[in-house]
Amino acid sequence: MGASIQDIANKANVSTATVSRVLNKKDDPHISLATRQRVLQIAKELNYQPNRIARALATGKTHTIGVWASFIHPSHYSRVLMRTKEMLNESGYDALFINTNRRPDLGDYAASSLFYWPVDGVLAFECRGFFEHMIKSGTLLVPAVSMGVSTEGSVDSVDIRICDCALEAVRHLVSLGCKRIVYAVPGQSDNAGDPRHDAYHTVLDEAGLVAEKMLTKIHGGGIERGHAYEMVKEYVQSHGCPDAIFCYNDEIALGCHRGLREIGLRIPEDVALVGCDGIEDTLYVDPPITTICHPIDDMCRTAWEFLQKRIADPGAPVQRATFESELLIRASTARR
Repeated sequence: MGASIQDIANKANVSTATVSRVLNKKDDPHISLATRQRVLQIAKELNYQPNRIARALATGKTHTIGVWASFIHPSHYSRVLMRTKEMLNESGYDALFINTNRRPDLGDYAASSLFYWPVDGVLAFECRGFFEHMIKSGTLLVPAVSMGVSTEGSVDSVDIRICDCALEAVRHLVSLGCKRIVYAVPGQSDNAGDPRHDAYHTVLDEAGLVAEKMLTKIHGGGIERGHAYEMVKEYVQSHGCPDAIFCYNDEIALGCHRGLREIGLRIPEDVALVGCDGIEDTLYVDPPITTICHPIDDMCRTAWEFLQKRIADPGAPVQRATFESELLIRASTARR
């Protein structure tokens, strides 16, 4: 049987109430720094593990935050989820990951899966549609913050703005002399209103160029690179070699990178290549891929700050923040 609060109190020669306040990180001017440090050291020595259920019943808080994402597998999503988890852990909270795209029956899923363990709040990444359903159905019962490129505007939100970078990226391809610029995008994501879609069409219209699309499968599940790898080879065989490929995300760009190289095409001499998301893998291929990099740390940190404020003051005005992405021009779009 593990150590109890009473065991810590006996060894530290303090009351169980004092131990409880120290372990639950409650500020108390009557508890000295020396006492606080002694209690924490003894808890560590005794390998004290808190009873999560008892703590939740006593405090009304689980110190657990639901972290929702529409996908988990692609590298960009994994990076956001892990950075969020690190920030929560640094604050003494646990993360409960939920893949909101796992099942299509949103109503049943919301009721049966999202809150099977009570959470103090929710941080949601790229879950706009799911958020809308939760709000309309009245099943979003805790404070929540929406973050990403596509956010839910009726709750606290942290937006990543990529429209200027997307315009800059496509204009950069035009400045290289590219005439045939293909947009590689999942079919379900090729929609007006998406900043990549809008930037692509805006710049091609400006330049008097004809739009070309290479439609890939939706991102997620670790299959997107492989599908882009096969698709780009088929596209070149059927339509000839384009001058450039502007990719919806880095997963597609990486698949295209390998597919182009495999059929003997040079990057950027034959085909210039641009991705989006700024995942680390794009830096470690030859040549490195030009990409739109998102300020992940700023987004996650601000979202967590917003959620803490919302938990403390549920009636406060809606909080909003916007961060700009950055275009990282690398060798995949070097001048010819």
